[in-house]
Amino acid sequence: MSGSPARRESRSPRCCATIPCVAVRFSECEVRVQAHELRRSGELVDVEPQVFDVLAYLMRHRDRVVTKIELLDEVWGDRFVSDSTLTSRIKSVRRAVGDTGRDQRIIRTIHGRGYRFVADVADDHRSPLDDASTRREPPVDPAPATGAEDGSPQVKRALTALADLAFGAGVALRIVGGSCEQRTDMLQLMADAARRRSFAVGLSMPAMAGGNPFICIAEAIDEITHRQPDLLDAIPSGCRHELERVVAGDLPTTRQRWLVTVRELLVTAAERAGAVILIDHVEQAAPETLALLDDVARLTRRHRVALVVAAIAVRRRPARSPRRPPPTAAAAPSATTAKAPRLAVRSSPHMASISGAMAAHPA
Repeated sequence: MSGSPARRESRSPRCCATIPCVAVRFSECEVRVQAHELRRSGELVDVEPQVFDVLAYLMRHRDRVVTKIELLDEVWGDRFVSDSTLTSRIKSVRRAVGDTGRDQRIIRTIHGRGYRFVADVADDHRSPLDDASTRREPPVDPAPATGAEDGSPQVKRALTALADLAFGAGVALRIVGGSCEQRTDMLQLMADAARRRSFAVGLSMPAMAGGNPFICIAEAIDEITHRQPDLLDAIPSGCRHELERVVAGDLPTTRQRWLVTVRELLVTAAERAGAVILIDHVEQAAPETLALLDDVARLTRRHRVALVVAAIAVRRRPARSPRRPPPTAAAAPSATTAKAPRLAVRSSPHMASISGAMAAHPA
């Protein structure tokens, strides 16, 4: 999520356009969007305009994750701003509504993706927040059934594996096939289920090309420590400093030291209740990221650690007989007749299989 493109202000934000002045209540807060008014426990809270706009936009789109880029586009228009500016506004929103980065009862950080408004809303009429003239709908997936619906065999298998974590059975799973949205929904469903079981949970995705290959795992670990900060006190000080370094965007002192840091924190979390690391879009991962995922997967053999990665379905090319003539153009399946593989949950003793597949068949 780092390195978002800067923006110039050439249009006004649409996040608070023509919304009826109806009170929306959540937790101890009451929001009147058109009046630009926030009250907490009946007291008026002084909120900066941009902070209020961020809150209003997240409330309106509380049915989904809102990416950082989307927030920057909708609240700041094309104005030049940095990720740190958005992070600062999110902190101000949480402070205004009585939330914190540790609790995340109202605004949840979805690491590697963005933010989501998760509080239960009372007196929730559609008109104040879901006005069709202002709602920005996510893209509609034309593919058939997601396969990530409650009760599906894939979900049952994944949730059973997480439940077994409580009894000391670590697991490494791959979510393959389906669409990008289906795989992401499956990871989010598993993350929510793991949090309900009080596991230490970190969800992330690889950095874009040219980014820091170690930030992927760092963001997942950072989410864990934000929700369970006492874990930091249980690991050596050198590991804490190394974690701070990589989370800040710097390269680790050495790869071995970074591996030790990740291992120390995950094993500590596993000894308490269990640790779950979920990585989306792993087909985009750099070799260094895949190597670290292999190391994390090895922890699942002896510790209450679950590693779940989501990737496109990768099929190895079968060895071609030297006597077999090359296929003709007519024999090749067309783009219109080829079917995308269905969403599937597969167990793996370690990630070497997917690492090798990614190296042999880059996306």
